[in-house]
Amino acid sequence: MTVATTEAAVLAKVRSVFGNRVRTVGVLPGEFSDELLRSMLTLAPFVLLHFNGGTNPRPGAQTAGINAQWEVYVGTAHASGPDARRLGDALQIGTYEMLQLVCANLHNLDAGDDGSLQLQRVENLFTGAVDRQGLTVYGAIFSQPMQFDLTLPQGLDDFETFHAQYDVPPHSTLTDHQAWLAANYATSRPDAQDTVQLPVQP
Repeated sequence: MTVATTEAAVLAKVRSVFGNRVRTVGVLPGEFSDELLRSMLTLAPFVLLHFNGGTNPRPGAQTAGINAQWEVYVGTAHASGPDARRLGDALQIGTYEMLQLVCANLHNLDAGDDGSLQLQRVENLFTGAVDRQGLTVYGAIFSQPMQFDLTLPQGLDDFETFHAQYDVPPHSTLTDHQAWLAANYATSRPDAQDTVQLPVQP
C-alpha cells in the first residue's frame, strides 16, 4: 500500500465521474494562500485532492500504519455570483452538485489492499479571501486505514541529479508551474534554475 496508489485511484475515479464537466482534476499544490486562490480562478471548476497525513492508531504495533486523511476540494468561479457558483446553470456545474458526486462516489472507494475511503465530514471553506477572488469552495474529508511497505521499489536508481526552478516573487500561475514540470516555458519562465550533478559513489 502506498500513498501514490490511493492518490492515483481517487483521481482516476473523479475523472471517470466528472468527465468533461470540470476544467481541472488534480492535486492541491499547497496551502490556501492568496497566490493559490488567484491561481484557482484559472482552474475552476475544479476537483483537487490533498493527502493530509494521518495518525497511528496503534503506536505499539509491529507494522507501521496510519489512519490516513484525504481532502477533496471542489470549487467554482461563476461570474454571475455566489448563487450561480453554488447551484450552477445550463453552462457550468455548481459546487453543490460537485460535492454530492464526490461524496457519493468516493465513500467506500476501494483504493488499495488495506481499506476503503470513508467520508468523515464536509466543510464550507468560505472566507473573505475566497469570496473576494470570486470563488466558492467546499471540502470533503475522507479517512482510510493504511499500512506502509518499508521496502524500496525495485529498480530505483541512485539519486544523482538535483534540479530546482525559482520564481521570485511567485507571480506565475499554477498552470505555469505545472508547465515548468514538463519543461514547457512557452508562457512563463522561472527567474532562476539550479542543476547539481552529484558525484557517483564507486
